[in-house]
Amino acid sequence: MAPKRSGFRPEVIEENGNLIQVFRTRARFFGFKKALLYKIQGEYSGSYSWQDWMKIVRETAMALHSLGIRKGAHVGILSENCPEWTFADLGILSLGAVSVPIYPTASLADIRHIIDHADLQAIFVSTEEQYRKIEGFKSKFLPAGIILFTRGGS
Repeated sequence: MAPKRSGFRPEVIEENGNLIQVFRTRARFFGFKKALLYKIQGEYSGSYSWQDWMKIVRETAMALHSLGIRKGAHVGILSENCPEWTFADLGILSLGAVSVPIYPTASLADIRHIIDHADLQAIFVSTEEQYRKIEGFKSKFLPAGIILFTRGGS
């Protein structure tokens, strides 16, 4: 038996679309279907729908814009793999800004090098532990340019 087709034809939108265009088209198409799962107490019981995901990305982009982030600006992400990482990344890209990912296991010397050379205007951090790694660099970012993730959005 042939698999049931959903009516979604990725080749139609992906041929000439950029990542943000593809994301928005998929979010509109898949609506309230689950898009992202995350763990709660060790089990994948939390989720975001495509619509939730798109809404949080839009809110993240608007928040970055209110901080002064514009097209071409560099914004760091110091985080483990989590849904909030995607909120930050897609929010940054939505503005035409540049994501600068930093491995959460990077040494302090590596983090210092990236911050000193990437011309970051803001940075997302996933935890208090990650925040402590960049706390000494506050003067390098815009006021309020250090953004700590919270569950449910950045």
